[in-house]
Amino acid sequence: MTWARALNGAELPPAPRGFTWERLAEINSQVLKPSSWIVKHEKNGEAETFTLSAGVSSTNAPMPNFALNWVPGIPAKAKMPPSKYAAALADEAAKNHRIEDRTAEKKDGFDTISFRYTEALPGRPESVLRYQFLANDRTGSLFIAAFEAPAKDWENAWKQGRVIAESLRLDPAR
Repeated sequence: MTWARALNGAELPPAPRGFTWERLAEINSQVLKPSSWIVKHEKNGEAETFTLSAGVSSTNAPMPNFALNWVPGIPAKAKMPPSKYAAALADEAAKNHRIEDRTAEKKDGFDTISFRYTEALPGRPESVLRYQFLANDRTGSLFIAAFEAPAKDWENAWKQGRVIAESLRLDPAR
């Protein structure tokens, strides 16, 4: 792909070995995608969802995947600013799961909350999920980034997941 301009018009940094930059034109954002992964886009009302996945295993075992959701109009829907809504979602997750780590910071115009937990659903192998809520109180929107991988493969899978999560280029005007 020759497209290599970041949101501000500057050149994107070179993609690490095994990754390519994926343009998410619908939300004017970019994400690093492992080269062999596939991308699926869905629209539900005003919300946009992009799923990056390693595909389907021959045994139907869960494969690592990354999803990025963009939800506009949070104040009208949730009756609170996106930053408070994100904190409420994280608090609710903490009531239902044993959170293994949780951080909060302000970065690039977003109030960001990240947390990770392990989940074992009936009939499925144990999975680790890492969520990142990126709230934009100025625009009233919320980005929800989620990386999931089988617990037995987490350490290896997170090597790719970390690159994806830490390289997001989100439009602060969204």
